[in-house]
Amino acid sequence: MSKFFKFLATLGPIGYAPASGTVATLVAAPLVWAMEDLSFDDYLLVSGVLLLTSFWIIQRALGAFASKNHDPSEVVLDEVVGFVCLFIIIPITPLSIALAFILFRFFDIVKPFGIKRCENLVGSIGIVVDDLLAAFFAGGILALSIMLLERF
Repeated sequence: MSKFFKFLATLGPIGYAPASGTVATLVAAPLVWAMEDLSFDDYLLVSGVLLLTSFWIIQRALGAFASKNHDPSEVVLDEVVGFVCLFIIIPITPLSIALAFILFRFFDIVKPFGIKRCENLVGSIGIVVDDLLAAFFAGGILALSIMLLERF
């Protein structure tokens, strides 16, 4: 059964691609665009279900990895969840998706402002929370930028 969860956590072959986190985030972009017409409440519900489900899936998948790494690079469901959750605080437009992609990948790769410390959290919590923080910082920058642009 852990092979099934491993398949879900890696998004099948995507987790084994070069730059798998970036590829997974690219895959998440059309998913976000497809949810553009959802009300805020519905988007929040879908994001919340995806988030909670990802903790469960990733935790069950971890046993299928031979690596003792806390965050196997093949696990990319967390990138999708983080990118989807980013749009809870900013509007979905083609431009916001493109800018969010760049900022999210920056924060997820560089892991500034304590994001790196989240990797020390146990199991799926550490794997997912660092992506949520990357989304928070990326979304915060975009939200502030939108507010400033609207004022001037």
